[in-house]
Amino acid sequence: MKIKALFSAILMAVCALTGCSNLSLPIPSEAKEKADEAGGIIIEAVKTKDADLLKTVLSEKALNTDDLDEGTDYLFSFIDGKISSVEKLEFPEYGTSEMGGGKESSGFVCRYRLFTSDDRAYLLYLCYNAVQEFDETELGVNRIMILADDDSPYEYKVITDYTRAGIVTPAWSDDD
Repeated sequence: MKIKALFSAILMAVCALTGCSNLSLPIPSEAKEKADEAGGIIIEAVKTKDADLLKTVLSEKALNTDDLDEGTDYLFSFIDGKISSVEKLEFPEYGTSEMGGGKESSGFVCRYRLFTSDDRAYLLYLCYNAVQEFDETELGVNRIMILADDDSPYEYKVITDYTRAGIVTPAWSDDD
């Protein structure tokens, strides 16, 4: 319940700060399925530590970040133990619109709770852009973040940074 409340607060803050609205943004009907398929591929890549598989779902912008290898290593080493089960959580929609410019972006924040065989839990977030008229290099999975399921303040700060592409690492907070 704490996680759901925290995520709702984060999403509302992002929407308030960026002018988000999902009332008028067209999201293709198959986009949620594509986002979930990408999530499944990412989870499989994490389980098998397969960087090439992970790269198949990343946006062009995420693939071209300077710290992709560092992010991939961080993602693959973050989970302690083997993933034994996955719980798909709600996929809230998000969107932004540029006033007067007619450009829009929309997609989903896909969320999964990963459980390991030693009863640890992790949260996997990915930002999936289904419509992206501001920067087409951000189409697809533009950002991935992995967290321990414990609500730390660091995690709250980083999830609200929607200006960067790639795989979130602790070094991102040092760049602010």
